[in-house]
Amino acid sequence: MLTGIHIQKLVYKYIEVHSGYLGDFSYKTHAEFYPLYCDLDIDPYEYEGTTKERFISILKSSNASTQAKIIRGIFEKYPLSYFEQKTILRRK
Repeated sequence: MLTGIHIQKLVYKYIEVHSGYLGDFSYKTHAEFYPLYCDLDIDPYEYEGTTKERFISILKSSNASTQAKIIRGIFEKYPLSYFEQKTILRRK
């Protein structure tokens, strides 16, 4: 099971938060994320708060198997090449 610190590292150091926004998620793409990337039937609209707050709540309330599926989905949505491209664009 992920601890709070692991979830914070995933959110703030891997996905990243900019101006309060979780990565490039919108409310719509966050709702689409779970079935498309994780093969899970999770409705983030059942949770309160921003996309970031909902994502954290979902991870915290999920069992280890579901957490693993979400992490695999994050790695699929945000592969290392995503960050390499962002680095290249920042240097320009």
